Amino acid sequence: MLLNKHQANVALLGDDYPLYCEGISSVPEKLKLLRENKHLYSEISTYCKKVTEPYRMTNVSAAIADIL
Repeated sequence: MLLNKHQANVALLGDDYPLYCEGISSVPEKLKLLRENKHLYSEISTYCKKVTEPYRMTNVSAAIADIL
């Protein structure tokens, strides 16, 4: 997932996330990185799923069920 290096993205994915873009001009460079590192897409996908798991609707709704 190509993302801007916004503070919210950094807070979730970390400062070293390899697919931050510094604008549209850096997109070709990041696509080249993905093309040259076939394993990177799979690793990034797994990592993103892991760090976003607490924010998935099923987990959030389970967490607030007692409150509602």
